[in-house]
Amino acid sequence: MMLATAVRLPAGAAPTRTDPALGARVRAEQIATLFSQWRRTTVSMLLGASILTAVMWATAPPLAFASWLAAIAANQAWRYRLTCRYRAAVPEPQQRERWGHAWALGSALAGALWGAAAVALFVRGDIGHQALLIVCLFGVVLGGIDLTAVYRPSFYGFVLPALVPLILRVAFEGDQVHLFLAAVMLVVLAFVLRFGHNLNALMAHSLAIRYENVDLIRELQAQTIAADAARADAEEANRGKTQFLAAASHDLRQPLHAMGLLAAALSNKVREPEVLDIVGSINLSVEALERLFSALMDISKLDAGAVAPARAAFPLSTLFARVERQFAPLAASRGLRLTLVPTSMWIDSDPVLVERILANLVGNALNYTERGGTVVGVRRRPGPYRIDVGDSGGGIAPPHRQRHVDEI
Repeated sequence: MMLATAVRLPAGAAPTRTDPALGARVRAEQIATLFSQWRRTTVSMLLGASILTAVMWATAPPLAFASWLAAIAANQAWRYRLTCRYRAAVPEPQQRERWGHAWALGSALAGALWGAAAVALFVRGDIGHQALLIVCLFGVVLGGIDLTAVYRPSFYGFVLPALVPLILRVAFEGDQVHLFLAAVMLVVLAFVLRFGHNLNALMAHSLAIRYENVDLIRELQAQTIAADAARADAEEANRGKTQFLAAASHDLRQPLHAMGLLAAALSNKVREPEVLDIVGSINLSVEALERLFSALMDISKLDAGAVAPARAAFPLSTLFARVERQFAPLAASRGLRLTLVPTSMWIDSDPVLVERILANLVGNALNYTERGGTVVGVRRRPGPYRIDVGDSGGGIAPPHRQRHVDEI
């Protein structure tokens, strides 16, 4: 019973049944293993033959033993020649099937030679020699099962011709003891076949897992290469976009600046209130456009990595005053209040970048506020202080808040 239960195939381990391509690769690897183990197979075969000859020497003529040993050696020599041809050919995996059949033929010949020896050396009425013969043959089969079970055709081709003739010869004696012994040997043969079958399946399953892992690694490597290429393309496209934005915003600011100068000159020449109001609106629109283009330039520079912060200590009161002068006219034109809470705090940062950030926040607050106003102040709290920009506008709609948080 130990032979039947010593090797168990993992659940679901039948890759060759569900994936023919993977099964063919596994068989090709099994055949390669056969040829790589020629030396072990030959040593095992010759050692077993020598033991059988020594044990059963007195039961047959020396010439018969010599002929049998010569046949064993000739078969192994043929397999050696086959191995040399296999190594010289270096066949691809899909071409190894016929080489496996040739090796299985050699295994069948070896099994037939052992089966013939079992029948020829069986001594009637000599229980001692019969027991030695049975032990020798089963020992040869079990001793080489890890070699023959690598490839099922080779395994069955050796085991069945080697043991079936011996079992039949024992049963042929006809008495109760020999019939019972033949039945026991038949059960053991079934266990051997089951054990070899499971061992082969386990080997095949292990090889299939290895190939699946190799394929998975290759697929992951290919996906990584594709992802790197896509990321490089995206970065190149982003650089192109950044360069385009920088060039476009710079070129567009020149006529915009000229428009502002012309509008300022026009306001100095006209006196009619209605025309002055129109000119004032033009000036406000030009200033708004200049702020938008300045923000666009800042974004393009940040994307291009062209902004290098220049840190310095400066008072927030000065910054607040400039922001108030910049946005007070816009707030007044829209009927809004703009309040910057006085502060005496100094900070250590880039004054230009901080002013640009604050100006963008204040401008955005005023643009999206219909009633009320905007308040800018410094919040004192443990740790770093914080500049808050609050407004009475509608704010960001709840469905879009998480997207804005992720973008920030």
